[in-house]
Amino acid sequence: MNKKGFTLIEVLFSTVIMSLVLVGVLFVFTQTVDLSRRVDFEYAATVIARSRIEWARSFVATSGFDALTDGQCGEVDTKLDASGTPDPNGAFVRSTSITQNYNGDARETKVTVSVDYIFRGVRKENTKTLDLIFVNI
Repeated sequence: MNKKGFTLIEVLFSTVIMSLVLVGVLFVFTQTVDLSRRVDFEYAATVIARSRIEWARSFVATSGFDALTDGQCGEVDTKLDASGTPDPNGAFVRSTSITQNYNGDARETKVTVSVDYIFRGVRKENTKTLDLIFVNI
């Protein structure tokens, strides 16, 4: 008996093994791409929140401490794109709240900025929250 080739069973068995390996590699690849996109969203949410905090600092510098009120600067669920520009179809949702008389002190005002994002149709809540306390000295 001369064995110079592969039998059909050997070819099928090696095909199954290769398929399992390729499925595993493809799964790892898709998970890596998904994680990379989520990290990009997290980073963009952080940048958007920091930008709003800087806006509040600028607002206080130009308009004065007493102008920093929830009615003047607060916002609820403002939809934004990744650059922080208002967009009704944006993937980011920003809320800003102003707490005057923070800790019972009339000289302190707290600004809280929360940015959530919508990833694969699901809103990831309380993703990034930044607080800044202004003190009127």
